[in-house]
Amino acid sequence: MTCEKDRIKYLLWAYYYKKSQKSFREFYNSIIHKLISFAMIFMPSRQSAEDVVSEVFVKLFKMGARATEIDDIKYYLYRSVKNQCFTVLNSKMKMVSFDTEIHQSCDLVIEISDPYQQYLNRDLQNELQRVINSLPPQKKTIYQLIVLEGLKYKEVAVLLNLAVKTVENHMLEATRIVRKKITAWLEDNPGTPIPQNQRNARRTHLVRPPFQK
Repeated sequence: MTCEKDRIKYLLWAYYYKKSQKSFREFYNSIIHKLISFAMIFMPSRQSAEDVVSEVFVKLFKMGARATEIDDIKYYLYRSVKNQCFTVLNSKMKMVSFDTEIHQSCDLVIEISDPYQQYLNRDLQNELQRVINSLPPQKKTIYQLIVLEGLKYKEVAVLLNLAVKTVENHMLEATRIVRKKITAWLEDNPGTPIPQNQRNARRTHLVRPPFQK
């Protein structure tokens, strides 16, 4: 996910140093809905989640060009959203735990990144999204953050207040579920147009997380 990390960092740099409004819009649109979805894990409503994310962006842009010095802007934003959620909840004396009930109340945004678009047809994309969304809430969140967002195991553990080993276990089980269901779907749909020279590698990457921790 290094290319994605560098792209986001460049968009922020271009906004400040090239005065590119287009870069700002691309930067903002690439992350805003994901951050709101993430905030909804902790906050009691979508409106309160949106307010949290807005506050995080206000703080980011108050930093000015210094924001371009942040090494991993995506992780910085996720961490800032989590911290802001707890700040708001603490101020209202309503600490909310990371439990199944809260997860079931939010609809996490699942987006297929560009590498997937290169080889998956629409039916398979839809099936992958359906399978991910059918995962148990905590596994779905962890799978999304690691596989689709490219965060590291340790980063996800910090964000969700979990032990790294717990994240690893959830990731392993989520991967098994996705692999089993997607493999079965491909067997039932043998005509799915996956390029032959990419079939094995791409199918594996489809359901296997990067082994970075």
